[in-house]
Amino acid sequence: MAGLSVVAAGFTVVQWRTITVKAPMVSERIGPTAVTGRIASVETFADGPRVTLERPRIAGLEPERVPEKVRLRLRGAQPNLFPGVWIRVRAMLSPPPPPAAPGAFDFQRQSYFRRLGAVGFGLGPAQVIAGPDLFQGWFNPGLVLARVRQNLSARIRAGLEGMPGAIATALMTGDRSAIPKTVMKSIRDSGLAHLLAISGLHIGLVAGILFIGVRALLALVRP
Repeated sequence: MAGLSVVAAGFTVVQWRTITVKAPMVSERIGPTAVTGRIASVETFADGPRVTLERPRIAGLEPERVPEKVRLRLRGAQPNLFPGVWIRVRAMLSPPPPPAAPGAFDFQRQSYFRRLGAVGFGLGPAQVIAGPDLFQGWFNPGLVLARVRQNLSARIRAGLEGMPGAIATALMTGDRSAIPKTVMKSIRDSGLAHLLAISGLHIGLVAGILFIGVRALLALVRP
């Protein structure tokens, strides 16, 4: 009975999670239209940033159909964008795409559980209209951590230019956006992709445990 209860509890949690993350998702291509939202995260690419907007407002779309989050690829010259800033940009929006082939990575399913209801690209530069809004009446740790992560990534790339900086940023913060696709393919082909998969917090924990452990052991040696 205990085993059956554990299994039943597991299926219940799965179903509860699926229901609680349900959010609107656009069903067709929209745009060009004005999109306003608060930046939740910024990824830096060679040809422009990719931003995830939360609490978006989309012109011409009823409030009950507006997604919880929207991800946009911005190209060309853009203002200084960081988490907590409110922006407005004209963009083309589409539903998250399904798998390209049977058994392939299901981005649509991942987007559902991330409450990402639309993806697209911006038309022209974004306009910063307010922010940074990191607290909004209460402490928002998600935006604060995203801001710290972006600043750390920028400082690493400033100190290590080119590919070394991109790799170091991926290992330290988990931001792999600066690594070119050709290099990522070489990393996967060489069997080193797992180092990037456990990047960021995991590598920090391992380094911290090793550092503290070695220091503790050396402190026991009198010389």
